[in-house]
Amino acid sequence: MFVAVMSDLHDNVANWQLIAKFLAEENIQTLINCGDTAAPAMLQEMSRAFAGQIHTVFGNVADRELETTVVAALANVTHYGEHGEVMMADKKIFFTHQPKHAEAAAALGPLFGGASPVAGRAGGAYDLICHGHTHLKRWEKRGRTYFLNPGTAGGMFQYPSFAVVELVNMTCSFQDVRL
Repeated sequence: MFVAVMSDLHDNVANWQLIAKFLAEENIQTLINCGDTAAPAMLQEMSRAFAGQIHTVFGNVADRELETTVVAALANVTHYGEHGEVMMADKKIFFTHQPKHAEAAAALGPLFGGASPVAGRAGGAYDLICHGHTHLKRWEKRGRTYFLNPGTAGGMFQYPSFAVVELVNMTCSFQDVRL
């Protein structure tokens, strides 16, 4: 099973259209967005252009109230607030925008020690922890946990990219966004 992971789109509609085209061509049905989509209207565009499921969180530039309102009307978008958890292909995945929240999740377990919506793992360990914010690509393994920063989909300060993770074997490929 493949999942796409992106962050820091910063309202770059042209890049989103290229990413959505790639996802359709590769038949990838799930996208984790680690925040900083920017304007809530961008989430509407993402929902319209991508038929699969989008899991998203706030970034540091989010209008939290408006983003929450907009997402409530989007059937294929689930918003988790500051950080979220999902289970896919028997892998426990945590995602957030801030690297410090990713590190806290690794140290403290499910939703920083609170009740986890994803059951069945001893010790609260995650298989994959995703974050954004730095705009720098990262694929690192510590113990049984992989850490992923897909880079910046919007191309701010770095060449635009996103990641595709094959969850059964836990492999990652970074995809450059090319106009």
